[in-house]
Amino acid sequence: MRIGSTDLNSFYRAAEASLRDLRAVPDCEIWLHYVGDLSEPFANALTARIERMADERIPGKHARKRFMSSFLEALQNVRNHGRSDLDNKMHAAITIFQEGDYLYIDVMNVVTNKQVDLVEKKYREAKALDRVALKKHYMDVMTHGELSLKGGAGLGILTIILKSEVPVVTLSKSIGTDFKFFSVRLGVSIASA
Repeated sequence: MRIGSTDLNSFYRAAEASLRDLRAVPDCEIWLHYVGDLSEPFANALTARIERMADERIPGKHARKRFMSSFLEALQNVRNHGRSDLDNKMHAAITIFQEGDYLYIDVMNVVTNKQVDLVEKKYREAKALDRVALKKHYMDVMTHGELSLKGGAGLGILTIILKSEVPVVTLSKSIGTDFKFFSVRLGVSIASA
């Protein structure tokens, strides 16, 4: 199922509203905001740019590694589960911003109503676990989980929750009869150790 222009326009308005909301937050520094095609060649170029930015602005190798692995996992989920438009372009929004000692990653994409229900269920189940149970569940899924062509075992969601040093926030909203935008916000500490 492909996304039509009406639903895409709704997605773009939601992404820009999210940016306006962030700009209103005191002491929030927006490092990057991108809304548009996230097809593979551009996703690779954007990742390289963000990695350079992380190398320049995040003190500490551990914090950089945690940030980049979190970003890559979130990006992979967007690429695996997002829907393309009629021109086969994958649309997404990525915002990276800093509040205090935390760097946040917001990713948003368009998914089908059915996909949102499944992904939200996986996030709810994973967020309900304490850290020890979450790590055990991760290992169980990694060794015994059934994978689909797009992954499907939920390792990406588990990894995002494990890497985030703040509670992961998800949000979905209908943008038409068949689609919703789905967003995930996670954060990592970039404080100097």
